[in-house]
Amino acid sequence: MKVILTGATGLAGAEVLARCIAHPSITSIIVLSRRPLPNPPNPKVHTVIATDDDYLTYDKPAIRQATAGADACIWSLGDPWADVATARTISFDYPLAAARVFSQRHKETQTQTGGDGKGEKFRFVYLSGGAVERDQSKPLWFLQDERKIRGQAEVALLAYAKEHADALDAYILKPGIFLRKEFKVVDLVTRLAPSVRVVLLAKVLVETALNGAKEDTLLNGAIVAQGKKL
Repeated sequence: MKVILTGATGLAGAEVLARCIAHPSITSIIVLSRRPLPNPPNPKVHTVIATDDDYLTYDKPAIRQATAGADACIWSLGDPWADVATARTISFDYPLAAARVFSQRHKETQTQTGGDGKGEKFRFVYLSGGAVERDQSKPLWFLQDERKIRGQAEVALLAYAKEHADALDAYILKPGIFLRKEFKVVDLVTRLAPSVRVVLLAKVLVETALNGAKEDTLLNGAIVAQGKKL
């Protein structure tokens, strides 16, 4: 299986990348990144440097070639401290464009190779957050713009997948606070709120990309429970 990954330099994305490398069913990982990865090279991994414009079109020859034949995308790119305009671009425009472009190219590839376009659909797995709010009328006390913009993205992704059910399955993961693999004193505080070990989150993200899920939205409790079983 060939998987596209964004946000590979972040806490969750780096763990997802490690999980993808270790998983025997994943043969190719295409990392879209603004800068080279700090990790040692791996034969499974191909990093493509992407500019801001590339994240809206995915039309640069290097990106088209690298992502051709991809079966799924795990989207873990985000910036909770960005200004409103940047947050909308990164958390809404970029992933919506990716879901649209990659799913349609996947369907076209199936048709060109002799299929009827009704085979395995492209899977788009969007890493959101437990505090992200889909209800745009609800007052929020912190990070209101980012949380509501990502809520808009959740709604738009699921709506697009419903409208293009022949080409795309979209899944939203809404974890609580990320906890690192190693124990830290701060964990005693963060565990008072919904939280998940990043290694468990990565397992569920990869599993969803590989096999889908029964529900299109997975909340923190479901992520933790499933991650412990994998």
